[in-house]
Amino acid sequence: MTEILAIEHLAIVPTGPTLSLSVGAGQSLAIVGPAASGKTHFLRVVAGVERPSQGSVRVHGRIAAASSDGISRRAKLQSLIPRGEMTPRGLRVNDLLYALRLGEARFRPISELSPGQYAASELLGPLISDASLILIDGQLDMLDPSTLGNVLKVMRRLQETGTSFVVVTNRAELLNHFDAVIVLKEKQVRFAGSIEDLKR
Repeated sequence: MTEILAIEHLAIVPTGPTLSLSVGAGQSLAIVGPAASGKTHFLRVVAGVERPSQGSVRVHGRIAAASSDGISRRAKLQSLIPRGEMTPRGLRVNDLLYALRLGEARFRPISELSPGQYAASELLGPLISDASLILIDGQLDMLDPSTLGNVLKVMRRLQETGTSFVVVTNRAELLNHFDAVIVLKEKQVRFAGSIEDLKR
């Protein structure tokens, strides 16, 4: 299996345990932990936005992160949608919009979207992209159950084409959808491994 993400002896604080793991093409990794445990910090290190205190991160391929950075809230949702019917990964753009429950909102300003729609709009760009690694920082937690179910189906389809995911979530019921999980507390890794090992 092609390696997409390689983490070697990584820590986001100067002291404490370090983490080494890899995420292959089509695999998914969840990051969980209480508030202020370092989940977003960890994701920013993976993205290359921040430097780790120890160790290294290597990503083989392009990264796309769910975010609204640089997007005006006055802009219409339609401005985020690329021209063309198909995404690079073979998804129909229109089907993706309706899966995210954004089809009827495409001509509304982003500022008028509900919190759930806003979170879905932040997912749109990465899911449309040809990125090898997609980073999601809590947006899944904001989705209603129906939209969440649709997004998980889209993620599975993208995983079948080789896209990998690293996802921050506080929803324990989502963990069964991931290949592995990292548990953080006080910015230190307290567990890293399979969901089965975590349950044990």
